[in-house]
Amino acid sequence: MKTKACSRFFITTFWILVLLEHCTVFLRGEASHPVKRFTGLYTGPYFDPTTTANITTQLGTHAYLPCRVKQLGNKSVSWIRRRDAHILTVDRYTFIADERFQAFLVEATDTWTLQVKYVQARDAGQYECQVSTEPKMSHFIVLNVVGMYLAFILV
Repeated sequence: MKTKACSRFFITTFWILVLLEHCTVFLRGEASHPVKRFTGLYTGPYFDPTTTANITTQLGTHAYLPCRVKQLGNKSVSWIRRRDAHILTVDRYTFIADERFQAFLVEATDTWTLQVKYVQARDAGQYECQVSTEPKMSHFIVLNVVGMYLAFILV
């Protein structure tokens, strides 16, 4: 009798745990966004090694800073301005009042691009493309602005 009761207890406990796990996954939203499993050399996100680390643009034009992330899965991509550690964007959401900044994804190439409209001299510097892995993964791009000296002379 003890064996039957013990067996029933373990079976009931097992199904309760399965049900709880299913509810937790559903509530976190993972049921509608299953995690893609990758195989091969890289099992998670990685930066395309051919992604540029320097962009040069003219004062007043638009700059496009590319960040090619392969196998992103359910992770997020953030753009951070290094000089003040300001989070500019997370995925397609912009977190800065300056409307010149915007991020967009070109799905065909897995490229998250930070667009800076009407580049100003103060926009020059290092930007970080960060993936929300644990620990965080980062790719740094330096934005060079030419024509700065002419702007200082005219002011």
